[in-house]
Amino acid sequence: MKGRIASTFALWAILVATTILFRAPGAVWLAALAALLTQYELYRMLSLMGQRPMSNTGMAAGLFISLSPLFAGNGLVSGTNLIAPSVVFFSILALLRRPRGNPVNALGSTMLGLILAPCTMVFISMLIYRFGAEGPGLMLALWLVMATKFTDMGALLTGLAIGRHKMAPVLSPKKTWEGAVGGVLVSMGSSAAFAHFMPLGSLPAGFCPAVAAAMALPLAIASIFADLLESAFKRESGVKDSGNLLPGIGGIFDLTDSFMLSAPLAYYMALFILA
Repeated sequence: MKGRIASTFALWAILVATTILFRAPGAVWLAALAALLTQYELYRMLSLMGQRPMSNTGMAAGLFISLSPLFAGNGLVSGTNLIAPSVVFFSILALLRRPRGNPVNALGSTMLGLILAPCTMVFISMLIYRFGAEGPGLMLALWLVMATKFTDMGALLTGLAIGRHKMAPVLSPKKTWEGAVGGVLVSMGSSAAFAHFMPLGSLPAGFCPAVAAAMALPLAIASIFADLLESAFKRESGVKDSGNLLPGIGGIFDLTDSFMLSAPLAYYMALFILA
């Protein structure tokens, strides 16, 4: 637990310092690095399952997708618009590089890593530039990270305190329904506090405490199911953690798993409610 606490404080310090010193570009590069490391660990787990992803090429494409919001002035260059061209590119590459192997296996596993890591986490950066890179968008992205990770924190602490009923005993024996409820409530409460205490004008118009708490509800639920999805990957690949880079937490994928679902959901909720 001490290692987890130390890692958590260090990660939040890096996030806050990067945001303050380098603003939106720094946040995009930080998200891109996290996505790249997540994709690396995901490809590693897929390889342990017997899949054969084109890891290096897939990660190069993933990095370009993650950084695409920096080129937002060109409507053709964005995270979502690059998915279809990636399918075409990797289909051709799989056929050329592995004509006697299993190109379908190579294509499927490569695209899975691309979609689950950079193509979902890029929505954090897209949120920044869609709602104002110099202020509201950056703060909205910070809220997304906070609401997502506070779900994990609330679920962990509540589960340790009063957890009794197993939520998914096969996939993740330590997760409980009590912990899940606690995680949702902590996310909603912290979101309301975030919207209440932020300076006037620093958040998008309409992002009041009630709206922030309401948006955090589906976000927290999505985060919990994304965490279970990562547990399924770890179970299938036979590993306890996705890596060992973060003491007390595990790998980068153990840290970013929730964003697979929460980041796209937050982006489209914000478009519908706040835009």
